Amino acid sequence: MRSADNGNLRRLIWSAALALVIALLVPHYTHRRDFDRAFAAWLHDRSPENEAALHKEQETNRRIEGEVSLIVALALFTLFVGSSTLWAYLRRDKNSN
Repeated sequence: MRSADNGNLRRLIWSAALALVIALLVPHYTHRRDFDRAFAAWLHDRSPENEAALHKEQETNRRIEGEVSLIVALALFTLFVGSSTLWAYLRRDKNSN
């Protein structure tokens, strides 16, 4: 592997890691009526059925938050790679003149 390829791979790995860290650290707010209904039902009647429904809705919220984090990470990764590629192109073009 050439030195330039190694630098590109390193840049991709750092971009992916940074995008994932930022996406996971950004708080997400998921408000769903199904969760509100399950929580209200559990609050008024703490039966095992209502508790199971509440846990199911909590898992759904966690899944949605995970999907949103992945989408944000993918968007950030695309932005980071695109900007670093543009920066490398502009530097190369400037040096060639």
